[in-house]
Amino acid sequence: RIFTKATDIDPELWRVTFGSGYKNFEYYRLIEDTVQTGFTYCYLALFDLEGRPIALQPLIIADQDLATAINGRIGRVIKSIRTCLPRFLYSRMLMAGCLVGDCKLGIVPGVNPSFASDLLAEALQQFARSQAISLVTIKDFSPSLRSNLRPLVRGGYTRLDGFPSLHLDLNFSSVEDYMKQRLSRVTRKSFKRKLKKTAAVIPRIELEVRNDCSEMIDEIYPLYLNVAQRSDVAFEVFTKQYFLEASRRMPECVRYFIWRQNGRAIAFSFCTIWGDTIYDNDIGPSLIYIT
Repeated sequence: RIFTKATDIDPELWRVTFGSGYKNFEYYRLIEDTVQTGFTYCYLALFDLEGRPIALQPLIIADQDLATAINGRIGRVIKSIRTCLPRFLYSRMLMAGCLVGDCKLGIVPGVNPSFASDLLAEALQQFARSQAISLVTIKDFSPSLRSNLRPLVRGGYTRLDGFPSLHLDLNFSSVEDYMKQRLSRVTRKSFKRKLKKTAAVIPRIELEVRNDCSEMIDEIYPLYLNVAQRSDVAFEVFTKQYFLEASRRMPECVRYFIWRQNGRAIAFSFCTIWGDTIYDNDIGPSLIYIT
């Protein structure tokens, strides 16, 4: 069964499938409400023959640029062709997953993951055919889920490498301890030199941490665009409303790290905290700090 709004789905189904992480009902509702240009959101709920829920899977329909990662001479050729054929190497795509970063299978506890994946593979293809969509993808699932996703491969899907998340265990007591444990002698020396140089900057660079960005959104949003609009690879560009609503809807989870010099914001990082993990979502340095 397909739902077009996160709010149309039984809250209990959201709780048992995605309630254990920060990408929960409130997060998907945030994305649905604030990142609308170029995307259509819907939600696939799987039920057994007796009407009992098996799994919940967020879906995204997008016009995918198949040449988004192609640069250089070939990229210029494609751009030239599109002056005459605007749809060249574009395809309507159905994505199962989260618009931002890693996703997981929203399986009801007690259901066999392989069984749910088997049903998901079939349901996605049926829905894609009904919408005249030619490309179906399962987006950014962790390698730890590969065994559960094998039914998708048997169903004709091909596994491709994506943009992996980077993980760092914070099992050190200080920056000095981190440098000793994780950095080579040459890198450690370079890092210390940069820290010393930063500490000597006048006016001093100071850090503030907030869970509400409403008072400084006009300062930090241009910093975010400095990165989002300059990237060689095209990613979704978030709106001001996305950052503002994240503050309002999930204040216990979100943090805005803002670096200031002489009172002016020169960089920021938008992070999410869940349990003992901090997720670095978006960054925004001043142009003078982009090299």
